[in-house]
Amino acid sequence: MVPSIVIGNLKIGGTGKTPFAIWLIEKLDASKTGFVSRGYGRKTKGFQLITSDSNVSEIGDEPAVVRNHFQSLIGAVSENRLSGIYQLKHSFPQIQQIVLDDAFQHRKLNPDFSILLTTYNDLFVNDHLFPVGGLRDLKKRAHSANAIVVTKCPEDLSEENQNRIKLELKLNENQVLAFTTIEYDTPEPAFSQLSPWNVNMRSVCFAGLANPIPFFVEGRNRSVATIEMALRDHHEYTAQDVSRIRQEWINFGQENTVLLTTEKDVVKCKNIKEFEDLPLYFLRMKIKFIAGETALLNAVNEVKK
Repeated sequence: MVPSIVIGNLKIGGTGKTPFAIWLIEKLDASKTGFVSRGYGRKTKGFQLITSDSNVSEIGDEPAVVRNHFQSLIGAVSENRLSGIYQLKHSFPQIQQIVLDDAFQHRKLNPDFSILLTTYNDLFVNDHLFPVGGLRDLKKRAHSANAIVVTKCPEDLSEENQNRIKLELKLNENQVLAFTTIEYDTPEPAFSQLSPWNVNMRSVCFAGLANPIPFFVEGRNRSVATIEMALRDHHEYTAQDVSRIRQEWINFGQENTVLLTTEKDVVKCKNIKEFEDLPLYFLRMKIKFIAGETALLNAVNEVKK
């Protein structure tokens, strides 16, 4: 059986699993690493290979984002992760390990290595089970993780604060701890006819994220002024949504205004023809390690031996 590496969280909503999966696949060698996701929000069922031609409706928005980062991702979506692993390995015998996105709660799977993500401003130890809080699993499940990564930290996180968090998390002696922050590239045009990003423009920022605040903050940093529209996580865009966004663009002064969204949203927006004549740009989000990167990679590489 090919080694499996699971990325997950205990909380409902975003902790940065998709950019983390992209980072891990890059570090492990994408040509020999498989990727399996549930494909949340897709219109298909069962096992589906992720190809360069896969529509976001067939594989889901997050797998589409992962796919867009690699020239030839070896990946699939499958509700049954075990079945997904077997079928992907059968189709691509060269696979040496498989990364699974959001499979921490998949009880039938016994991964070789599991990485639990928790956000700096919302540690799982300070939360409660839904509906009282935002946890979708028991806190004690964290003890089964091989590594815990604290995401979305301030870039200048001190060693003192790292040690404080380490105490709060109550790690067992074998668990690896790492800290990461978010980095954004310069906004990119969604369509080829658009000019490069201009910092002197105003932006209508819209996003369908569990927590859009970091995106909105970055939009403010990249623009002269912004209007912000928060939509539900994994939002399915319609012509009516485009009409509303277009009207905000017109009201804000369209000649000096662009639209700015996330990489997860743009994979859906590009499939809607009403967006094609609008100045649509998007931000790529990636992770940067503050501490613990080498220890984490060493631990992951041990399961491959």
